[in-house]
Amino acid sequence: MKNSLKIDYKALRQENLKPLFDSLERVFSELDIDFYLVGAVARDTWFVSSGINATGTKDVDFAVYISSKENFEQLKKYLVEKENFQASSQNNFALFSP
Repeated sequence: MKNSLKIDYKALRQENLKPLFDSLERVFSELDIDFYLVGAVARDTWFVSSGINATGTKDVDFAVYISSKENFEQLKKYLVEKENFQASSQNNFALFSP
């Protein structure tokens, strides 16, 4: 990742998500994956930049564009082994942050 957006977690009322974003930034940088915020965090980022109070969220839904299944498996393996995420037993596309 070349340039990462510097997020003010206090303004977003999302300080509890900082470790999660730090983990994601490490793996995305390591694997050269761009990522995008979606859902409530994207909304709150826009709100804060517009001077509107952010409401906060407890989960982060994000999407990555990955060119192959092998790269996807590499991303999941990194998050589980190096960042202590846990795989979902019910959804192959979901991980739980520590």
